[in-house]
Amino acid sequence: MIKKLLFILFMVSGMNQFLQAQDPLLYGIFPVNNRKITYENNVSIDSASKDELFKRGRDWALRTYKAQKDTNQIEDKEQGLLAYNGYVRVLFTEPDRRVAAEWNCWHTIKILCSDNKAKIIITDLEQRAPSGYGTITSVKIEGIKSKTDSLPKSVFFGKNNKARYWKTELVSLREIDSKLKALIASLEKSLKSGKPD
Repeated sequence: MIKKLLFILFMVSGMNQFLQAQDPLLYGIFPVNNRKITYENNVSIDSASKDELFKRGRDWALRTYKAQKDTNQIEDKEQGLLAYNGYVRVLFTEPDRRVAAEWNCWHTIKILCSDNKAKIIITDLEQRAPSGYGTITSVKIEGIKSKTDSLPKSVFFGKNNKARYWKTELVSLREIDSKLKALIASLEKSLKSGKPD
């Protein structure tokens, strides 16, 4: 009897691990590769040289990130590599607070150019609070659920607000996802057309 129970327990836990390994989305939202949020998009562009795609990608990045003073960049024309750290703004309202705060979701975007194609990769998502916000100032998106679960109840302005807080957090995470997908679509359009979006 104990052997049968252990066998059933083993099968259930093994199936659970298998199903988790097959889920390509973190929190049901973000694409994951090797346990890291990774947006990846391959773009084919007929009759476009590596140098032309590099120029189009750089022009897009300079237009897109021009107002972001803290943006770091790598431009290696020989390798066809462009990399920028930038952010998208996301409104976040905690339960029991009436005012939404504007957080920045920092990310790294890489554009790998070669003849007739480019690869767009977005990684390293980190949510940062506005200055003077409180206890949480910065958190990697991959660790946001465990960070939320480990916070004391006092942070949530009363008992049993963790679930409400997480639902609110999911709204902002979906907004981040939407804005990053729009960023990729804008870059893809600029790479294909060579014109500003």
